[in-house]
Amino acid sequence: MIDTLNNVFAGTYTLKFITLFVELFLQLIPYALSGVLIVGLVNAFSPRDKLAARLSGRRFLPLLTVSILGAISPVPTYALIPMIASMHKERSVPIGILVAFMISSPLINPLLFVMTYGAFGLPMALMRVAAAVTLGMVGGFIANRFAEKNNNAVQSDAPIVKQSDQNQSWVKRWKTATFKEFKFVLRVFTISVAVAALAGALVPADLFMRIVGGNQTLSVAAAVALGIPLYACGGGAIPVMQVLYESGLSQGAVLAFFISGPGTRLSTIAALSICLSRRISIIYLSVIIIGAFWFGVVYNLVW
Repeated sequence: MIDTLNNVFAGTYTLKFITLFVELFLQLIPYALSGVLIVGLVNAFSPRDKLAARLSGRRFLPLLTVSILGAISPVPTYALIPMIASMHKERSVPIGILVAFMISSPLINPLLFVMTYGAFGLPMALMRVAAAVTLGMVGGFIANRFAEKNNNAVQSDAPIVKQSDQNQSWVKRWKTATFKEFKFVLRVFTISVAVAALAGALVPADLFMRIVGGNQTLSVAAAVALGIPLYACGGGAIPVMQVLYESGLSQGAVLAFFISGPGTRLSTIAALSICLSRRISIIYLSVIIIGAFWFGVVYNLVW
């Protein structure tokens, strides 16, 4: 099969797309399936009324806690977003809490922290953590404010566990919730990976180097914008940015790319458009894009 594809599509964008799609799908599907199983267990066991009461409101501590949890979570965004949509549609967790986790989770995790520390030093690694937690809290607070006026935060096809399901045994509830999540997440995940593979196949790898100039502020803005089409993998982005930094790119631009890239990659935007309302999507993207720019500018001024 592989030889046939190589012979038919040799040297074409089609072959590059297919190759990238298969690589990304196989690399990331274990995380998506793990997320499905976790949400299925949450649906089977979680006391919805107590959970909602504990996390309700715009209090500081719940937003801080969930933002920190997001910073240590390895769940990829395009698996996370459909799970967020499902959990909020059941009204078990306020949308602000979920948005806080959704923002902080892709920006850093323990492995990326260690890799960033090795490539750029402790200040850059700590700043990535600070950005993830701070922007998570900001996004969660804003989402809670908007949720008071409009409860339509998810699209209508997000799965929901009905009250009748809650009267079943936990095994049946787990099976029901897991099956619903699997169908929903697999569809969103496949579309998101396809968008990421398409961007990787069509966008030139040296585009960043051709656009980013010597001006530090402009380089930060360019890094924010180019994170959308060029960011593919957290671990893979670090050596690329290390080479650019050694070629003269400011550390602020590097930080801005590390914030905007994982949070606004095209696969993430595709998942947002499918699962969440336009208002929540705008909040999510605005917090990350604006936050990436200002964190990059401030980092250049301080270091």
